[in-house]
Amino acid sequence: MSESRAVPDVSVVICTYNRVAGLEVVLDALERQVGVGFRWEVLVVDNNSSDGTRALVEHRQATGGLALRY
Repeated sequence: MSESRAVPDVSVVICTYNRVAGLEVVLDALERQVGVGFRWEVLVVDNNSSDGTRALVEHRQATGGLALRY
């Protein structure tokens, strides 16, 4: 299994509902984390938001540096 597809040691789980602005701040902060010393992922659990949360996460999956799941 490749390193990028390896099972993470830690999952950061973010539960959200119509809080896209706050989610963007959190994802920015998580992207700045370096040298943590283990494999980790970010999992966004969205409670059917109507404010663009899905679009933000999909954009960040395509362009960001996080192992990000929706």
